[in-house]
This record gives sequence, structure tokens and C-alpha cells, in this order.
Amino acid sequence: MAYKVVPTVVTGDYWTAGQNNTYIRDNFKATLPDLWTAAGQMVYATTSTESFGLLTIGTFPNRLTVNAGATAPEWVTPQVNGILLTYSGVTNPSVDDDWFPVSFGTKVYDGGSYYDSTSTYNQIKIPADGIYQTSGYVYVSLGTYNQGTPKARIGPDDHLVWSAKGSINGGYPIGTFCIVRRYAANDLIYLEIYNPYEKAGFTLREARLSVRYLGVST
Repeated sequence: MAYKVVPTVVTGDYWTAGQNNTYIRDNFKATLPDLWTAAGQMVYATTSTESFGLLTIGTFPNRLTVNAGATAPEWVTPQVNGILLTYSGVTNPSVDDDWFPVSFGTKVYDGGSYYDSTSTYNQIKIPADGIYQTSGYVYVSLGTYNQGTPKARIGPDDHLVWSAKGSINGGYPIGTFCIVRRYAANDLIYLEIYNPYEKAGFTLREARLSVRYLGVST
């Protein structure tokens, strides 16, 4: 049933039973009681003149937001705007006493078209200016007869994020890192490992690199 505009009543006018039922009883039913048909539904105004819409309950883990035209509420499925790359295997670097890039073998998740499939080493391309969280870890094994400090750095500016200073020969150090900073659109994020040993004395076993968008930069 539709809402009916209530007429103006002045002193001396009669208010009949029919008017009472039409403008009070029926209008009340037309707003809330008759609109609801299931648990969890919400009523919202569709215009500024007593028109209403009905939004049914969403599903977990949906969140309530505004539609693209900014005219009504709607439910959307939340999405993590970011990417996760992983490497698992056994790789002996092709360099001695130098940096080498990690070539990630698996793209676990890409929630914003970050993956740069054209790059040699599966880099992450930043889609827009903003504040991002970059995190990950590396797991290496050290040679028995070599000395030195394995390290990890990330692009685009070779920021040092891990150093296994004091690692013993034959050990298996694990390094984790997490930084929050501003990136510009099209910046390329990569992960490189420093091999302080001879080729046969150093092995990359696991690596992970993730980037998550946090918000616009100020």
C-alpha cells in the first residue's frame, strides 16, 4: 500500500472514520509494518517526499556502503586491496657476494591488479599514489665454510629490511619485515637477497612479499 499525503485540517473541519483509517492507520502501515517482510530488513528514503525503499539483510562478511550513484545503501563484499606473492623451493643464487632478485613462483592473491606479469622477477606494480604496508619474510640456509651476513632489501629504492648479522655457519636464519610508507603510481616493488657466500654455500628456501593499500597520502 502506498503512502497518502495528509490533507491540511482547520478548525471546524470534520475528521471522519474513513479519513482516520486512510491517513493515520494506512499511512502508518505503509511506512514500516507493511514494508518489512523478513528479519534484518532496513527501510530507507528514496526521495524527499515520503517514498521508501527496502534493503534486505546482507550475508556474512558483507559490509554496508553507498551505491555508485550515491542514491541508496547497498551491501558489498569486502576486498583486501593488495597482493601476496610466495616462493618455496631450493634456489642457489647465480652470484657470489652480491644481490640477486627473488623470482616468485606463486601469486596467492591479487586484490587490485598489482601483479606485473611482464617483469622477469614477478614484481609488484603500485596502481596509485598512496600509503602502503609492505611485509614479508625470507628463509635461507648458510654454507658450512663461508662467512658473511645475508640480507634482504626491497624496491623501488633498495630499502634494507633484514640482516642476519651473527648467523653461524650451517644455520637456517629466518627474517621478517614490515614497513609502512608512501609509494607513487607505477613504482615497482621487488625483493632481493644478498648472498655473502660462494654460490654452492647459500640457499634460498622460502620467501614471501605482500603489499597492502592503507589509504591516500597527505
